[in-house]
Amino acid sequence: MSTKFIVRDQINSAILRIIETATREIDQVSLYLDPSEHLAKAIERQSGKVAISIYFRADKQGDYKEALLRFKKIGVSCYPVPNLHAKIYRNEKLYFVGSMNLTKSSVINSEECGIYSDDPELTAGIAKFISELRDMAIKIGDKPIVRAPSPGVKIASTVVNLIKSTIDDLTQKGYCIRCGDKIEWNKLKPLCATCFREWRKFENPDYTEKFCHRCGKKKKTSITKPLCIECFKAS
Repeated sequence: MSTKFIVRDQINSAILRIIETATREIDQVSLYLDPSEHLAKAIERQSGKVAISIYFRADKQGDYKEALLRFKKIGVSCYPVPNLHAKIYRNEKLYFVGSMNLTKSSVINSEECGIYSDDPELTAGIAKFISELRDMAIKIGDKPIVRAPSPGVKIASTVVNLIKSTIDDLTQKGYCIRCGDKIEWNKLKPLCATCFREWRKFENPDYTEKFCHRCGKKKKTSITKPLCIECFKAS
């Protein structure tokens, strides 16, 4: 299992990999629908081989008649979804969730980032959320109407919280709970290498240390409880 925080050109490569390695299904969720030519051709190459679904913002239908016609001709299922703002690209094993829309400008001009993973817990949650989007979709040509929040809102919130937690784990810097030096954020390893060697002499996980692993402030912590009360409540 692998989870990565990726940016810029890495995202384009990840989305291509998701499209090209699919063996059963591809789902693409984007506010806008104006793909770069190389992404559109990658989708076309997979048409007829796997089930392909594209979800986009319902009130943007008039802007993307050409793209919709192109994809419908090759058997892609297109779903206009009211109030859509999510950006998700997935196949049966991989997913990317982040900031990038399915547009040429996002690929070329924008500073984008997100999470790329095969984590089965998140994959299942995202697949469930997309199923909810399908239920919310309207017919192409219909005007979007105001709808009550669906059960998908709760699922989406769970997925977002899991992603935020993953980003924290991948990008945040921590502090050694004994000496206070900056180290990689890892609640399971909250000591720097030097202090860990000292700790190994006694290996007492409840020994009182001096700093919070998250905020670096002087607080009573330990290997088993590396966060101060404030940071623990916020996590």
